Amino acid sequence: MMRLFQELDDKIYLNSGPRLRHFLPADWATQALEHGSNLITESSPVVRSMFSGPHIVYNVKLCRLVIAPVQCRKGEWSCYVWDFKEKRLNILDPLINQGGSNKQDAQNRHDSIKHVLLGALIACRSKYCSSSHGYDTDYQESSSNEWSVIFLQGLGGKHVIRSYKSGIYMLHFAREFDGTKLESVGKIDELWRGLLYKLLTMGSNTGRLPPTLPIQDRPNRLE
Repeated sequence: MMRLFQELDDKIYLNSGPRLRHFLPADWATQALEHGSNLITESSPVVRSMFSGPHIVYNVKLCRLVIAPVQCRKGEWSCYVWDFKEKRLNILDPLINQGGSNKQDAQNRHDSIKHVLLGALIACRSKYCSSSHGYDTDYQESSSNEWSVIFLQGLGGKHVIRSYKSGIYMLHFAREFDGTKLESVGKIDELWRGLLYKLLTMGSNTGRLPPTLPIQDRPNRLE
């Protein structure tokens, strides 16, 4: 799904100039939490490909936002959005209810991982990304102590989000959050259908499309 979101953004930008955001796969947070400060030495080839390589046609260091799915506990997904301009970590946890009455419990779930992930991201960005000198959007690394953390609440509106549904909401947040706000969230069935359709029709999907897929001029194979 993160690769899909990256591909959708590739269609928006026609050159390799600065972009607003960069998406990391779920495996990045898993690797970071497993290896901690040894992330780069323990998983260098795998992690490097998440930040640079021929498949990434822009400089990640120029992106204001870096977005990653994070699993705090088994089956409980959140969207982490690091804002390198504001030096702010936005945590979009779909399990925080609209009134925020369980916000403290949610914050406790993230206490042991948010600083580990921030330190790992700063290290990866410094190690694997090209120099960003010469651009106005030159978001330099900084100490993790300079960063603020914000928990957004009530993201599901009036919907009560259960842990087994948190993954699909997390994906919606990752795609739609622009760094400051998030549009209203639809029903879970609508989110499922929309994401599944985009996944089936993504350009890098070389499988055969289902014959009943309602798409005009449906090709036999996707390019």
